[in-house]
Amino acid sequence: TSLVGDGVRRYSPDLAAEPNQFINFAQLIPTVVTDTGSYIVPIEDPTKESDYTQPAEGADKALIKYNITMSEVDLNFLAATVQISRKFMTNVPFITGWLPNLLKRDYYKAENSKFYTETIAVATASALITGSPIERIIQDVGNLMAASYMPDAICVGPALYAEILLSTGTETGTAGTFSSPMGTVIGPNGILQVSGINIYPCEWVAADKYLIFQSSYFLK
Repeated sequence: TSLVGDGVRRYSPDLAAEPNQFINFAQLIPTVVTDTGSYIVPIEDPTKESDYTQPAEGADKALIKYNITMSEVDLNFLAATVQISRKFMTNVPFITGWLPNLLKRDYYKAENSKFYTETIAVATASALITGSPIERIIQDVGNLMAASYMPDAICVGPALYAEILLSTGTETGTAGTFSSPMGTVIGPNGILQVSGINIYPCEWVAADKYLIFQSSYFLK
């Protein structure tokens, strides 16, 4: 007995796809819903005229003037198309199950990249150049708090995340032994925290950079 032609073939219904990025910026900030192509964000000018005082009896009270600017954001979209031949869909029918996941993964990658690029263009750069990464992060958290912001997310590149976890020193004994960086703890979800703030390893953050922010000041 001999076989002419190909034998019976089986195809796995699962695609060995490229992985999703670990965390997407959209998971960290609020999302707004609008039915128009523009969105108005009222922004308070940090400078104001006068302030509270203790006036003398019969004297005029201080007049406080607030300045509010209506900042208009023209909304736009990230968009793309994908082409599939009818023959391919006939031969590989489960492609229709793969595509939504592939498109969603690549959409978030593009969105993460755009968020990072536009954020670092307007963010206040850290002036700290000395100290370990976790020391600089803690000091910058303190600087934001001093400006009355309450940071609730820290995004770092995976290499910097590993560097923080692999901190060494003499705090617990012999130099070179691993020690938990000051103020840090691993949360129940496996995410590193510093002073209760999650530190997320993000592939879309440059290797030696970190972002510290209060999420309520971002909108998607």
